[in-house]
Amino acid sequence: MSSRYYAFTKKLVLRVLTLRQKVEWMRDNPHVCVEVDEFQDHRCWESVIAGGIYQELPKTEEWREERMRAWVTLQHHPGNLKPHQCRVL
Repeated sequence: MSSRYYAFTKKLVLRVLTLRQKVEWMRDNPHVCVEVDEFQDHRCWESVIAGGIYQELPKTEEWREERMRAWVTLQHHPGNLKPHQCRVL
């Protein structure tokens, strides 16, 4: 991930995305891979790589509960954007 705006649950990686080329690519091919790195210094780091399926949470009444759960999860991680700070797809 090129952004720090993400959070994890037991089964999901949640991420705030803006409408850019990567979103278009994931819509065309929802099979995705996520890599997260944590660096302590140039000789000490950890990486996690996971594969999955991209799923948008549309701004519809049907997805409202899922969207709110995602925002609550994202808000509990330091450095993450809040709903009023970005446009959510």
